[in-house]
Amino acid sequence: MRPYLRSWLTLFILLAGLVCLVGLAFAQEFSAEQTTITRGRAEIDLLYYRPDRWRMEAKDADFPDITIFRLDKKVVWKLFPLEKKYLQIPLSPEDLPIPEKITGEIERKVVGQEEIEGQMCDKLIVRYSSESAEGGVGEMYFWISQQLKVPIRTEAPDLDWKTEIKKIKMGPQADQLFEVPQGFEAFVPPLEFFLH
Repeated sequence: MRPYLRSWLTLFILLAGLVCLVGLAFAQEFSAEQTTITRGRAEIDLLYYRPDRWRMEAKDADFPDITIFRLDKKVVWKLFPLEKKYLQIPLSPEDLPIPEKITGEIERKVVGQEEIEGQMCDKLIVRYSSESAEGGVGEMYFWISQQLKVPIRTEAPDLDWKTEIKKIKMGPQADQLFEVPQGFEAFVPPLEFFLH
């Protein structure tokens, strides 16, 4: 092969590899609707997701309800757009999409695979001690997307609770979605706020 062709071929292969890597970097970014059903009552949130941060916005709330979770900063920001304020609280293990351990957890195992919303998922069962569950043991199910590494569906039958992610749109999410907007002031609630 001629030397100049070899250098062009090498450059082409490197560029193609770079394009693939950039695509993989955004592969887990998406937006979607998350439906939560508790005791028959449904709430729909808009979800904007990156592997280390996500944003939830109540879709049909009477007033804006926005929460930003930041794993990289280990904080949760609750935004109050009408007042241009925000509350910052520490990120807790329960805030993670797939908690490392559920309170009272006894067992966790993969029990199968299912396709949900076009995503191949590993079905995970978590058993935990619960005074309100029959026999003192409750169960939660997680359907974890093999591609996105997040739960597409979560159910706790004994609590009559379920969430499901629908209308998934893959693609990069804007940086400002995951930041406190400019002009917002920190809100420091009175101590009584945390005691109730």
